[in-house]
Formats: sequence, structure tokens, C-alpha cells
Amino acid sequence: MSIGKRFGSTILLIAICCSSGCLVGGSSEVHRDGSYISESTMNTIEPGKTSKAWVLATFGEPTSKQEVEPGHEVWKYSYKETKQSSGYVFLITAGSDKTITGGNVFVEMKDDVVTKSWRG
Repeated sequence: MSIGKRFGSTILLIAICCSSGCLVGGSSEVHRDGSYISESTMNTIEPGKTSKAWVLATFGEPTSKQEVEPGHEVWKYSYKETKQSSGYVFLITAGSDKTITGGNVFVEMKDDVVTKSWRG
């Protein structure tokens, strides 16, 4: 193939790629394991009013329980979040990123009533 034909083919390929309109793309996905509790759900807890039974019914079984003294315990809800994203520019480059984070929610109760809740 002559240099002129090769150059012409290259220019034609570039023109087709640039005119196709769909040269850039990507995707993102979030996956959670464990007991994730949203901020809006946490905000429904009223210290001094919310019962232990309500927490159990709303949040589910805790990841762990720690008895501080008789009638006084702290429940811990743990989760792990994995974010995976990828992107590409057609015929030029591609990449991906994976981030793993986690968190905990603690609910302190005394005599079957919530005294305090926080993220940690």
C-alpha cells in the first residue's frame, strides 16, 4: 500500500470515529454489605423516647452488642461500601477505579430506651 493510500485510510478512519458521536462512555456502581443505615433513618431516633424494640424493628439485628452494665448496652451496626467506576474514550484510553469504605452506627440504650446514637 502506498503512503498516500495509507494516509488517506488513516484520515478516513479518524473522520469516521470523530463523526460517530459516541466516543466517550462510562459506568458507576455502588454495592453495600452489612447494615447500612441512612442519615434520614438515623434522624428518626429521639433520645429518651425511641424504644429498643423500635430500633430492632427498623434497623434489624445489630452487627454486635456490648453490655456496659445491666440494663445499659451499646449496639453497633457496621457496613462496607464498594464503589466501582469505569470510563473510556473510544480508541484512545480506558480506566477504572474501585474504592472500598465502611462505617458504623452506634445506638446506646438504657432500660430499653435509646439515650444516644452516632456514627463512628
